[in-house]
Amino acid sequence: MIINEEPSPAKRLIAEARKVNNSLLQKFSEDKKKVVKGSSYLILLMFIFVNFFLINSPFSREQSVFAKETEEKEIDSQIDFSGILDKNPEDIIQDIIDEAEEKIREAEEREEQLIKEAEEKEKQRVLTEKLAVMLEGHPMVEMADEIAKQDQKVAALIVGIGKKESNWGKRSPSKDGQDCFNYWGYKTSGSRGQALGHACFGSREEAVETIAKRISYFVYETKRDTPAKIVIWKCGSSCATTGGQAAANKWISDVQIYYNQVLAFEVVEDENVQIASSI
Repeated sequence: MIINEEPSPAKRLIAEARKVNNSLLQKFSEDKKKVVKGSSYLILLMFIFVNFFLINSPFSREQSVFAKETEEKEIDSQIDFSGILDKNPEDIIQDIIDEAEEKIREAEEREEQLIKEAEEKEKQRVLTEKLAVMLEGHPMVEMADEIAKQDQKVAALIVGIGKKESNWGKRSPSKDGQDCFNYWGYKTSGSRGQALGHACFGSREEAVETIAKRISYFVYETKRDTPAKIVIWKCGSSCATTGGQAAANKWISDVQIYYNQVLAFEVVEDENVQIASSI
């Protein structure tokens, strides 16, 4: 019996597939996005080879099927080619292209999300630094990072009202000798109850979260998004009972000073925030 040492078409196909598979596994960990794009072309080339083989092979289809069955025993379960040689080559190629394009879309969407997250973090970082400079020497400086997590308009009102109501924490209620972190004259109760008729919070984070939530309600639900419109914070239902209109106007003008300053902050130093892409 003469043994043909020339590799069979099926064997060449499997060897090529193994080569592509190993290459993809190696490159995928180094640069996922490039591999997703590059793999589509590598796989496409592989199946062009399949297409050429099926159309131009000197072997009969019976010989090809026999070769495929023989070679499948050699690859164990490393690569599954079941059904590939029975499919229309054009359909195989289109399936690969569709899958590659889908992976590329997923990678690009993920990259866009990462860029948005990086831009938001950069915005918070810059705003934190600017607030820290503004609030330096006052207890509220310890809240700069929490305030910076808020919408800039909400942050501006937090800072403006905090300046007017407590001089950024230098005049504020305490309980059992400990700061209540209530720098806005906010009433009702906090996790530590009340102190002097005002909410006593258990932490700076709780204080900013509570105040931000309340101010956000006024800004976005009732459209009170300026010091003049949110003077209800001072007056309640009537300014006449809290010092009159003159006192209300003074409150508005004082809050407005720092509200304007925070809104004027440029919180993104570079339009093109550079990030280390993980895809």
